[in-house]
Amino acid sequence: MSIESAQSPESPERATGAKPSTQATPTAVGDSRRTFVVLVAITFCLLLACVLGATWVFRTFELESRAKEAVDRARFENRKKLVRLDAAVKAFQTSTGRLPASIDELRGPDAARWFGGEPFDALYVDAWGETFRFERVEGGHRLGTLGRDGAPGGVGLDEDQTYP
Repeated sequence: MSIESAQSPESPERATGAKPSTQATPTAVGDSRRTFVVLVAITFCLLLACVLGATWVFRTFELESRAKEAVDRARFENRKKLVRLDAAVKAFQTSTGRLPASIDELRGPDAARWFGGEPFDALYVDAWGETFRFERVEGGHRLGTLGRDGAPGGVGLDEDQTYP
């Protein structure tokens, strides 16, 4: 080997005319494995986040849907009872010539007459177990419930409901 070739920046393979090595160095193989593992971990984390996010979204909508169904069901059940109570109040008024002093006056031995022989014990209470309200108003009466919270006003299950 000449002095020129020894000082040249060329690699020994070039100086001898041999082909460059195609084998990866051990550090290059380790780096590519680490990169692969990191990419797999990131992909797994992203998939897990997507699954958890989708589950949260679906549960949120499901809970909202169930809450709306509960409101609709409670309002429907209360409405059916209020209509039956109204018919009982009108039957009482027709029979006695006056409105009852309270909803409790519809109970008792003559209750079957006001309710047409149907079971009536469950009709006195709203969907939350509270007795329906009865009040006399100008020209008639009003039946109602204050909702789940038992206080005037409210939204959803706490909303007041009156009839007629």
